[in-house]
Amino acid sequence: MSQPSYITALELKEPRREELSPEVQKYFAVCDEKIGFVPNVLRAYSFDEGKAQTLHGDV
Repeated sequence: MSQPSYITALELKEPRREELSPEVQKYFAVCDEKIGFVPNVLRAYSFDEGKAQTLHGDV
């Protein structure tokens, strides 16, 4: 069974990286650099800037 292409069962809009705040963009860039991808939980929270910012702290 293949993996679904969506990151949540809800129909939430996942913003493009350039639509995210500079802080969240930086955090995603660190994820890409360190582990080679952005984990789905971070991508899923990116629809809500407040939730996304609480995950990265002071990065």
